Amino acid sequence: MSRLRLTTQAKARAQFSYASTLNLKLNILNADVKDINKMMLETLILTNSLDSVRFESVDTDNYEELLSLKLQINRKVNDPVINKAAIWIIDNLEDNGYFDDSLLEGFSNSAREIFNQALLAVQTLEPHGVGARNVRECLLLQISNLDSDFEIEKKIISEFTSELSNRNGLEYISKTMNIAIDRIKDALKR
Repeated sequence: MSRLRLTTQAKARAQFSYASTLNLKLNILNADVKDINKMMLETLILTNSLDSVRFESVDTDNYEELLSLKLQINRKVNDPVINKAAIWIIDNLEDNGYFDDSLLEGFSNSAREIFNQALLAVQTLEPHGVGARNVRECLLLQISNLDSDFEIEKKIISEFTSELSNRNGLEYISKTMNIAIDRIKDALKR
């Protein structure tokens, strides 16, 4: 009886393994190259198998900038998985240094967490603001790395960016923050 149960369990495992493999093959057949690269990268990250993978940048116009970022990340990040994910992020930065967060769509939550940690690491590199996902985040990253106290500037960028383009935006910001309009103007000049 015990042997019969083991055989049934072995069959069930084999069927599950076969079904999983077949499902993966069907996903690969239905996916485009970008999706396949994402699946492979996610598998490598989640299985901690990135040590054998080399990431090469194909953008020769920004070669020196990318090399500088990769050297910085290698000095800052000791975790090999986070390091490789950060290198992938660096290789996928837009020409303006921004990171398109939509590239992480389709990854599992576990892989996204790794990439989010890697993105935070990339955002500590120089030039300040690299790896930002938008102008607001870029400005906040730049201000955060300055020595002076920029609390008013941070608040304006965080909460009132859209008001800056409005005709009465400065008055609105001044009233809302309860700060003189001249102080707002001075903050914007810094």
